[in-house]
Amino acid sequence: MSLNSFAIQDLNYEIRMRFDRRSKHIKLRLDPLNNTIVATMPPGTPEWSLINFLNESRPWLIKRSQEKVDNVPFADKSVIPIFGQPCTLNYIYSDHPRVIRGKKDHINMPA
Repeated sequence: MSLNSFAIQDLNYEIRMRFDRRSKHIKLRLDPLNNTIVATMPPGTPEWSLINFLNESRPWLIKRSQEKVDNVPFADKSVIPIFGQPCTLNYIYSDHPRVIRGKKDHINMPA
């Protein structure tokens, strides 16, 4: 297939196509950090079918592209969202390499 990019509101997204024999329909996943749309589809899906599906999915893709995802570094005392709840990472310098869920909003992990 020759389709390799798709424009959504001034942004060009790279299209990565995955063919999965277990797939029955075309599925899209948007990765705004890498400006990539991953399309999973059954083998033998024609390019025009994917193009039609992308055009029909444009409102969903626009909505998803506007949801900003911040890249959070895993530094000591950084706050990261886990299942929608903010958690603070605490690095523990110890000989016991295991992740321990501390208080409700803290995660203790080996450095």
